[in-house]
Amino acid sequence: MTPHPPARRVLRVGLVWLAISAGASVRAETEADLDPLPTPSANCAALAATPWPRSAQAQAALLRLMEVAADACNNDAVFLAALGGAWLEVGDAKQALLRLERALLLDPELLSAQADHALALAALGEPAAREELVRAWQDRTDVPPVLWKRLNDPAPRLARGATQPGTGQADAPAAGWVQLREIQLLAGYEDNLAQSPRLSELTITPPDGPITLPLERPLEPRAGGAALLDMTWQGAISPSATRTYLVGVQASARHAPGDSDTDWHSVRLGLGAYQTTGEWRWQLQGRAQYAGGALTEDSRMWRLGLGAEGPAGDCSQRWYLETEDRRYREFPINDAQVAGVAASLLCAVPSLRTWTVGVSLAWGRDRARYEQRPGGDQKKSGVGVRALANLGRNGRSGNPWFLDAQWRYSHSEDEEGYSPLLENNVRRSIKNQQLLLELTGPWFELAADSAASVIQVLVSREKSNLAVFSFDAASIYGGLRYKW
Repeated sequence: MTPHPPARRVLRVGLVWLAISAGASVRAETEADLDPLPTPSANCAALAATPWPRSAQAQAALLRLMEVAADACNNDAVFLAALGGAWLEVGDAKQALLRLERALLLDPELLSAQADHALALAALGEPAAREELVRAWQDRTDVPPVLWKRLNDPAPRLARGATQPGTGQADAPAAGWVQLREIQLLAGYEDNLAQSPRLSELTITPPDGPITLPLERPLEPRAGGAALLDMTWQGAISPSATRTYLVGVQASARHAPGDSDTDWHSVRLGLGAYQTTGEWRWQLQGRAQYAGGALTEDSRMWRLGLGAEGPAGDCSQRWYLETEDRRYREFPINDAQVAGVAASLLCAVPSLRTWTVGVSLAWGRDRARYEQRPGGDQKKSGVGVRALANLGRNGRSGNPWFLDAQWRYSHSEDEEGYSPLLENNVRRSIKNQQLLLELTGPWFELAADSAASVIQVLVSREKSNLAVFSFDAASIYGGLRYKW
């Protein structure tokens, strides 16, 4: 059936608005799931390798930065050994013992953890472990001299000068703050660069009855190679042993040589304040983001969040409140204000000592700034499952391979009908599932402490009662992550 001319004009206008709103919807969902500034948990190896500063202020900053990352680095024996050594440096043998015992559970042969564990016990009035370790190591030739010195002279190392936790290596004087830098370059393949639906025809529902029309340019996914670049800088300073301030900048971009009209880029800035009260750690975070490129409309986002982390039996729990303001340059009708709450639980697996699993729940409300926005306000909810695993060492390298597996499900539903031209003004509902697998490990022997191989696999499926909002996508990337 061929539509009359007015219907054609309505269809053209409707499709334009659909394209605009569809793009905004995809961007909004993506932005809501992205962490503008990854927490230091993504830098376990870099934190473990950070030299121990001289000044007390810088030592406190590094220690609090490591504690912020402790939950996510709970399967990294080298990190836990360094964290235990840091607590031993500042004179808290009880805290040191907790971290060192976990490190030895993961890697009983880690020499630095063995030495610091014995020293922590000695500081708590149990010198037998240190004496036994000295006897056991008498005939070993692989024990670094600095470890021998520490075991035979277990006085506080700070009195003799600063060292790096877990190694005893001296470091130059440091300022009152610490910093971490990271650059990641990946290359790979995506089967749907623009997150496009697959449509050859569209059914509209004007007042005089439904009309099915073939699209002059059918919508279908475009596949091709692409490159991802990500650069991050983070710094921290602690004015006291229980308070830490963080600042970070991250720039990301994707370029597809064969489909440059799907390129995107973003810049993010974050500020955070952490306060420890007893066993709980409170955090206040402010974030700003700019996103743009050929694929996405220029947008700006501001977030403010308040969180709390603490123990939950043998697990750790986190609660978070967040408010967000989003603005779009070309189509401000899509501007929105979002408020939400989230909770998560992270636990070590008793039967699998190198595995940690977590679950998270989230709920939010997306309020349209303008009544004209298609669909009006939105209700959002989500659930996620995450597994972190230490897969062991590869070859002679001392660095293990790590697996980070995440599955996310989110659901958003409009509170008003989306458009009279689509399914008789039905309220739009979108269900999205994502599976992300990331494998990181040593790059090569000589650069094992600073560089890592990265393999990422992402599978996404978005389904909606309005076909124009449905798509499937999969990608695989591999490359290098360098930290210093």
